Amino acid sequence: MLYNASWELAIFALLTWVDRRRHRPGALLGLYLLFTATGRFLFEFLSRNPALVLHLTEAQFVSLALFLAGNTIIVFVSMKESDAPSRALGKA
Repeated sequence: MLYNASWELAIFALLTWVDRRRHRPGALLGLYLLFTATGRFLFEFLSRNPALVLHLTEAQFVSLALFLAGNTIIVFVSMKESDAPSRALGKA
């Protein structure tokens, strides 16, 4: 549990740092899902939960789904046209 708390604190620090830089809307959510899912997947190897399939626990399968969701969000956000400030100023 202490490992997980330390990991989440590191994610918070990293996302706070990223938030101060320019990023597209949705990027923080994607990064959060990626980092949280990665940590949870790895920390599950230390737990005593029963393995289901391929020696993975239920939480690890959920982590894989969240990792894929985070990747999908990041890819979608990066492919989306940027909302340039010049558009808001009428400089199409």
